[in-house]
Amino acid sequence: MILARSLFSSCPTFSGSCLRSCSNDTRSNPLCVMASCRYHIHDDAAHKYSLLGIGLFIMANINSYLAGSVVMARIEYGVKLPNLYATKTHNKNATDFNIIQRSHQNFVEQYAQIVMSVLFTAIVVDRPNIAGMMLVVISISRILYALGYSRDIKSRTVGILLSMFT
Repeated sequence: MILARSLFSSCPTFSGSCLRSCSNDTRSNPLCVMASCRYHIHDDAAHKYSLLGIGLFIMANINSYLAGSVVMARIEYGVKLPNLYATKTHNKNATDFNIIQRSHQNFVEQYAQIVMSVLFTAIVVDRPNIAGMMLVVISISRILYALGYSRDIKSRTVGILLSMFT
């Protein structure tokens, strides 16, 4: 019973009722107690990492949006695969396409280190809410950067400054 209380002191409704569901022989078995209290532990962990999950979901959708904008630009400007960028000798709208392609490419270049840094903060440093908030701010800055960059290269400053802040 003491072992179970120490294991599940974080269980919000732990008052020994978790132990009553186990038979007398298994009351000292921590796995039995874990099985009866797992809902509360899972609920607490889900709440702890929810902001991080939302931020990762937003980042994945930003990547999809930017990839879709590159596909639409390929169709609009007539840039065929496997060419990653357009050249002015083959396409008069090369600069317009290359700006859209470059804004997505910049996101892809930064994506892995952003996600790894945020996961490190959430798991190793054990600050998932701070990591989630950072990821939401980074997501907003990446959207501002991509929109600014695709309109005019100098308009990306707001996105750069905001991502440097985080």
